[in-house]
Amino acid sequence: MRKSTLLIFILSLLVGTGLMAQVPNGDFENWVPTPSDGEQPEGWVAPFNSATFANVFKTEGRTGMGAELRVEELPEFGVVAPMLITEPFAIDQRHAKLTGYLRGTPQGNDTLSVFVGMYTDSENMVGAGFGFIGQTFTDFSAFTVNIFYSAAEAPDSCLISFILGSSTATGTVGSSYTIDDIAFSGIAGQEELSPVFAGIGQAYPNPVVSELTIPFELESADEISVSIFDISGKILQRQAAQRYLPGSNQIKENVSDLPAANYFYTLIPTDGISTSRKFIVR
Repeated sequence: MRKSTLLIFILSLLVGTGLMAQVPNGDFENWVPTPSDGEQPEGWVAPFNSATFANVFKTEGRTGMGAELRVEELPEFGVVAPMLITEPFAIDQRHAKLTGYLRGTPQGNDTLSVFVGMYTDSENMVGAGFGFIGQTFTDFSAFTVNIFYSAAEAPDSCLISFILGSSTATGTVGSSYTIDDIAFSGIAGQEELSPVFAGIGQAYPNPVVSELTIPFELESADEISVSIFDISGKILQRQAAQRYLPGSNQIKENVSDLPAANYFYTLIPTDGISTSRKFIVR
């Protein structure tokens, strides 16, 4: 519980701070001291890095330096999921995708979670993107996170986070991913769906009280998983992948334990091109 509370606290502090340039130091070439005498990429926050402990490291990247997230055990606290989070920075376009490169190997059930939040007035979310990576990459490989917009407004600020570990804010010691060359690509217009989807309908009821139904159509049979997020990008629920046949399908998700607020659900096929939608719990 205290680890989940700590994550929410860290993200809430970041959303309230000042703005910077687009994707600050996305190539991780520049590193600066942390407030506790550790080291972190300039324009980013590695909240656990200090003079005596680190779980985000400067290392060889795809081009020049990169940032390695590695699950370590923090003395007197236990295993903590490494986090690398931008300070909120100014943008002036509806960017369509976040792209980058990574290599590494997860242990246990760990995944690298990628979150992109698009805001107006530094706090009102108008768009988001989510990605999950759980495979081994021995060489640097490209990844893409599609950004979904729930409002017509153009955002004026953005926050990006990378978190490696399990859904309980811990992880398996030894999990490691190195990321590099983080950038935006394209301007949002028509949403790019995974080729496996023929279409995705609006979840209902919306607002919802207890059970959300998510309709979708498949071009071909595939395994689809679903995750529920809050507006900070924290994973609240995750339904394991199940196999669905071509044609019309639906997923039912129990959200009765969620407090009244705005949330996002994300459908994830096997090709990893996720699609997000907003819904409201009342």
